[in-house]
Amino acid sequence: MFDRLEKERHAIAGVIERIDQALGARVIGEDGAGAATMTLRSAIELLTDVLVPHPADEERELIEPMARFGTGR
Repeated sequence: MFDRLEKERHAIAGVIERIDQALGARVIGEDGAGAATMTLRSAIELLTDVLVPHPADEERELIEPMARFGTGR
């Protein structure tokens, strides 16, 4: 369980890095406004796809074990 959550966190960090690079390219006009904007939009859509299910997965996996130790719901 923890290995999978760690992998998800690394994937999220990788997508955030892509967004950072795309923002930098957009600001300095490296790829041209249209291409940089499309790259940025694509990276943000990917972040949404990766990030949205993560908290639900984490909650589903961790709430029961945490509850056994009095730290969950």
